[in-house]
This record gives sequence, structure tokens and C-alpha cells, in this order.
Amino acid sequence: MKCCDLSPAFYSISSYKYFFHEENKAKNDAVKSQYVYRCLYFTDGEVAVRLGSDSSVLHAGDLLFLVPGEEYSFSVTEDYSLIDLYFDLEEQSRESGKGVTSCVFKDEFDPALCSKSPVLSDGEALLHNRVFKNINEAHVFSELLATSKDGVYFDLFSKICISQILYSLLTSEEKRKNSKAEKILHYINQNATEDLSAEFLERKFGYHRNHINRLLKQETGHTLSECIRKSKIEHAKSLIAEARLTQSQVAQELGYYDYSHFYKAFVKETGVSPTDNF
Repeated sequence: MKCCDLSPAFYSISSYKYFFHEENKAKNDAVKSQYVYRCLYFTDGEVAVRLGSDSSVLHAGDLLFLVPGEEYSFSVTEDYSLIDLYFDLEEQSRESGKGVTSCVFKDEFDPALCSKSPVLSDGEALLHNRVFKNINEAHVFSELLATSKDGVYFDLFSKICISQILYSLLTSEEKRKNSKAEKILHYINQNATEDLSAEFLERKFGYHRNHINRLLKQETGHTLSECIRKSKIEHAKSLIAEARLTQSQVAQELGYYDYSHFYKAFVKETGVSPTDNF
């Protein structure tokens, strides 16, 4: 299923102001889940959230997206405010009578009550619990919160609002991916003479080489190895034009293990040999 085929089903929305008390901290920190989709849009204060082995601190403008059945926990140390939205991604989930709109402690959770999650081919960001930073969709949440739920057009209005929120999450994720790709590409272009092996880049950026390859492919249309080759050959052209180094020295400067390897890479990238004018 594609995101454009989704028909969001609204359950409830409410605003919430929590006042921190030390004696309630253990209860707040407990592992929880929920039976339908949920967005927690933070409007004030600070909350630390743990999703599996990952943890993040949320502030005003940040959003916590929760999917049915996945677990999370908070670590609360101060007052905070949020808008709490429950919904499904498909109408049939609501029609099945599984619209339970509350968080549930881990030891009380009944998986049989969970809404089903559609398999999205183009919405990876919506498949699991996730934190989204600086979404800035307060007006959409506020309008949905303030609108009469009995109005004849509310069903359509709620679909539009939830769709706008999902769109913001997906575009935010796309920008984040592009930002990562730009950082990696900038490093490659600025360090053409350095070790740019997949192993080194994995350690440098903390991503698996397959993920790096996918980011660069989405951003540039080229694989990691192609981006590295392009950067090195562009640098080689500048060094050759300066005529300070022999071509063998240029190859060595750029980390090629022999001139033959450099020559083949140069021809593949430019269509001409290093000895030709370009």
C-alpha cells in the first residue's frame, strides 16, 4: 500500500498539562504501549523518551509518533504540556471495534486488541515508533482540538488534518535523510586524498555501508563507490593540471594502490586517459 491510499480514521484528541511529582516518577517511567496510532505533540517542557535501545529528549515543537503494539517509556523530571491525538491509518480498523484510546502498561497489554498496521511501500517513517524534531504543526493540532466533533464535515476535516500531520512527518524524514547524505557527500568531496573505504565511512558516520549507499543513491543517483570515484578523479584532474606531480604520484596521492587502477578509474569516469587534454 502507498501513503496516498491511506484513509485516516480519527478517534480522539485532547490537550494535557502534566505537573511533575517525584512520587509518580516510577509510574511515569514504566513501559507502555497503545492499541491504535498515536501522536504526542509537545507544546511545553521537556520529556526523555526511550524507544527500544534509542532515547531522545523532546521539547516544544517535537512529536512522538507511536504505532499499535510497540513499546515506549518516558523519563519525566519536570512539568510538560502536549496535545494527544489517537487515530488509525485505515477506516476498517475503526470499523472492527478496536478503537481503544489509552496507553496501557506492558503487563496489562492485550495484543489481540491492536489495530492492524498497513504495510506501506513508501512510508518507512510510519512503520515504527519514532521521534520527529521541530515539526511545527501546532496550528493543525490546535484546529483539530478546537473543532466541534459533531459537525457534519468533521470526518472529512479530521482526515485532512491527520493527512497533513503525516505529510509533515514524511517530508521531515526525507529532509533528514537528505541532510545525512549531504554531510557524507561533503566529507567525501573535501577529503578525496584520505581513506574513503566503506569501513572507514561506517566508523566515521555510524551508519552501515548499505545505509550510506542507499542515502547517496537517493540523493545523487550514484552509489557510494561511484561518489568516491567521482570525487577522487575530480581532484586528480586538478592535480594533473597543476603539473606539480607525476601521474603516478597523483595516483598515490589519491590512495590508488597502483597506476593501472588509477588509469582505469580515470577512463571510466571521464572517458579519456589521464594523458589526454581535458
